[in-house]
Amino acid sequence: MAKDCGIMYEAGVKAGNGSEEERAVVRQFIETWELFDNELRAAQLRLSGKSRYRVALEYSHDVPIRKPEVIVDEVKWVLKELDL
Repeated sequence: MAKDCGIMYEAGVKAGNGSEEERAVVRQFIETWELFDNELRAAQLRLSGKSRYRVALEYSHDVPIRKPEVIVDEVKWVLKELDL
């Protein structure tokens, strides 16, 4: 979601929106959001004794719609690990 916010930010800047101060605040917010999101994901992975983390940088929260094979691959990995 931070990536999507960054895309909207860039479009707003391109359109001439926001003062330099407002833009700086939004950039800082997006950077903080990305750090928090990464830390949250890492903490969730530590809850399991067996996990892996896959990043699909070219996509965002809509990866299941735009690139479902990424999700399919990960579900297959889970099923293999469970011997199903």
